[in-house]
Amino acid sequence: MDNTPKSAADTLYEAIQLTRPLLRHITASVDAMSRDAGVSVGQRAVLEVMMPDRRLTGPQITEILQLKRQFVARMLSEAKFLELVQTEPNPAHVRAHFFKLTEKGFKAISLIRAREMALVQDFANQFTEAEISCHHRIQLGLTDWFANLGEQKEGEEPCG
Repeated sequence: MDNTPKSAADTLYEAIQLTRPLLRHITASVDAMSRDAGVSVGQRAVLEVMMPDRRLTGPQITEILQLKRQFVARMLSEAKFLELVQTEPNPAHVRAHFFKLTEKGFKAISLIRAREMALVQDFANQFTEAEISCHHRIQLGLTDWFANLGEQKEGEEPCG
């Protein structure tokens, strides 16, 4: 057996590889908690960015969530049909109206968030604040780094 210590890059690479199963498990858990409140995972994401009382356009929500415009439009349409969000006029742009939580939407996302936060708090008790802050910093860095890699033109050297 090779006893050569792993480099930080090797350990980080292994951690990145664990992201896919982690996201599958997170999505399944969030889906179960959201469905109990009558909301899909996609609708939940859209509702959450409007908490507690934000008025946002579809393009703003798309940018915040870093999702496809069509997907966000579909989630907003479904949420409006379910009376979870309402639209308000946008004086700056006639076609890009604002979306805002209804009372029903606020109650639904508040219930979901309360359940999730209780579970997250229980899990967080295993770690120090410094460990959690470090994880958060690395997660943000990875997200930004991979987003920038995806924006490079073909043949362009990464991180140059």
